Amino acid sequence: MRYNPPPQWPLEPGFNPPPGWTPDPSWQPAPPGWQFWVDDAPVTGPVAAAQWPQQPGPFPGMPYAPPPSHKMRNILIAIGAVVVVVIVAIVIAVLVWPSPKESDSDQIKDVVHAMQNSFNNGDYSTFQSKICGKEQPAKGNFDDERQTLGTLTLNVGSVNVTGDTATAPISVKSSTKASVSNVTWNFDKEGGSWKMCGKVD
Repeated sequence: MRYNPPPQWPLEPGFNPPPGWTPDPSWQPAPPGWQFWVDDAPVTGPVAAAQWPQQPGPFPGMPYAPPPSHKMRNILIAIGAVVVVVIVAIVIAVLVWPSPKESDSDQIKDVVHAMQNSFNNGDYSTFQSKICGKEQPAKGNFDDERQTLGTLTLNVGSVNVTGDTATAPISVKSSTKASVSNVTWNFDKEGGSWKMCGKVD
């Protein structure tokens, strides 16, 4: 619909009244039966009763702006529905899609870091779980080593994996010693998990 003001009103061509707009009271009233909203070319003379329902204005023949359209509201509702569907799809994909499997090298580095943290925190159970059965220390030995070495800093070098076995150079720094020890550790995969299995002779 296009707003069709009476020709005697001083409005710019193409004027579209905003919500709540009313014409200046000093303007001449519109001709009787003037059609304020039209579908085609501007109306230049008196016409029959307006086809578009008019809201009553404060002066005869001077209607308010047209009724609010529901078209924009429907568009916004449709856009909002699409956004919700996309967000739900992303959440489902994140929860269901399997995360990339860690490489053997990264899993072995995780074992070493877990050993370092559990040793420094006095967590014997976790420390023991990261070591092969044949190499697991007794609780008393674990406590004695912590008294002697203090806290440890373990840095892992390049890991060499061959099937279910691996080796990796480890630098060991103790808080009670100035020097750094460089050793090579063996690792075996037991029950699908990598474990430290002693030093390379």
